[in-house]
Amino acid sequence: MAIYIHIPFCKRRCVYCDFYFVTSSENTDRFVYAVIEEIISKKGLLTDEVKTIYFGGGTPSLLYADALSRILNAVSQSFSLNSSLEITLEANPEHITEPYLQDIKLVGINRLSLGVQSFSDAKLSRLTRHHSAVDSITSVEKALCIIGNVNVDLMFGESSETLNEWAMDVEQLINLSPPHVSTYGLTVEPKTPLERAIRLNKIPALNETVQAEAFLHAMEKLEQAGYEHYEVSNFAKTKMNVSIQCESNRSLHNQHYWNRVPYLGFGPSAHSFLLCPNQKRFSNKRDLMAYIQNPINAYDFEEVLSSENVRNETIMLGLRQNKGINLDELQEQYKPSVWGLDNANGGVQVQPPNAMSSVTNVQNQINNAQKSPNYESYANLALDYFPLMRDSLHTSINLGFFQLDGGLGTVWFDNQQYYEIALRPVFLHFGNLDLG
Repeated sequence: MAIYIHIPFCKRRCVYCDFYFVTSSENTDRFVYAVIEEIISKKGLLTDEVKTIYFGGGTPSLLYADALSRILNAVSQSFSLNSSLEITLEANPEHITEPYLQDIKLVGINRLSLGVQSFSDAKLSRLTRHHSAVDSITSVEKALCIIGNVNVDLMFGESSETLNEWAMDVEQLINLSPPHVSTYGLTVEPKTPLERAIRLNKIPALNETVQAEAFLHAMEKLEQAGYEHYEVSNFAKTKMNVSIQCESNRSLHNQHYWNRVPYLGFGPSAHSFLLCPNQKRFSNKRDLMAYIQNPINAYDFEEVLSSENVRNETIMLGLRQNKGINLDELQEQYKPSVWGLDNANGGVQVQPPNAMSSVTNVQNQINNAQKSPNYESYANLALDYFPLMRDSLHTSINLGFFQLDGGLGTVWFDNQQYYEIALRPVFLHFGNLDLG
């Protein structure tokens, strides 16, 4: 189980950010008291050991180590903690000093997630980040030296960025060699300064083709440098322990989210997910003052998940990871009509993998699907089963590939099971058919 603590304070707003934050720090102490009160009030909601704690924001590195320590003490008094607890703090490069790192290490922070975003001064300025390229490099070096377990966030696809500029960012990152990397394509969120600037034609719209090429470049270079691409946006270096067994630098906390493990969120706008007695999600209000005034009852909404919600989440989150989805297990758990494509929309029946005897058979089924009134049905595998993808399909289908906004994945057959691996931006590729 996991705990997320939202620290809502920022020095100023970044143009692309739509997370909840405030730019005044005058209520920092009151917030710390409030979040401690909320933590204690939810003491019985997690019965198993907590394996990860994550301070997100906002800008958690604006909190002094003493405030972090008080919050962590409240957590330890309220929940059972795993002996190998991962405690992550998000931090901005401009806040990273050796004394600060030493202080937070002493209170228990053993993983740092640095919002570097770029090693280019020009790009950092366009993103309205507050640090410099030098800060980006020195913060990573200091964090690696003192904390060791470090993630570096990089952002690509800013409208003025060239592929060469992105390649230089990736090269610098690889030279620094952090154990974990997160790469994110810049997105335009509603009601942000970035969205307004694009809508008013003050800056160019984002180029999705350039974003796709940038992401594919990062995938190639990071994998060549020894990083495992284990989730859409995340790469981790493997490491060897004294027994010469492979271990991973994967983010333990984020894997809780992707694998639908229960977690509690504390602070304004924080979300929670519980399994018992019903699977449900709930969140706190996006209002610091309302939260401070009543942290025990700061709920904004609660949603009880239906079996269809659970199934769709399982599919969506499984597609984000390189382990993919085991459809045998999914079908057994949810009893859907996985391969039933002959539906009211004019779909064509495609047989399950263990009924396919040859590549020719597969090609014939694709050809038949392409001749049908709704030949997108094969590519979807499908409109019946992957409703989250329903609005994303294009119609350039063949044995090798089709267009799918939102993801590049890989699919193969092994006579028994069907897997879909790592949904990644821009294309979905069907290939590597091993039919025995």
